[in-house]
Amino acid sequence: MAEILGPRIAVHREISVRIAERYDTVYFDYFNHPSCADPSIVSDDLLHPNMRGEAILTDVVLQGLASLVPARTAA
Repeated sequence: MAEILGPRIAVHREISVRIAERYDTVYFDYFNHPSCADPSIVSDDLLHPNMRGEAILTDVVLQGLASLVPARTAA
């Protein structure tokens, strides 16, 4: 599937990055995440993440959002 979808995913990623830059939004690059090489995170359709994959992606988003929040100093 990677051979077939790889070029399409690359185009999708590039468009997504451009849109995020244009509208000054946050973009999380799932396509290059190390877990993407793990076939156990994909559902039976081989396109969408399964529950484990969704948990990993959620963790990526939460860590990314947390990195954007300024750290509080102890009072």
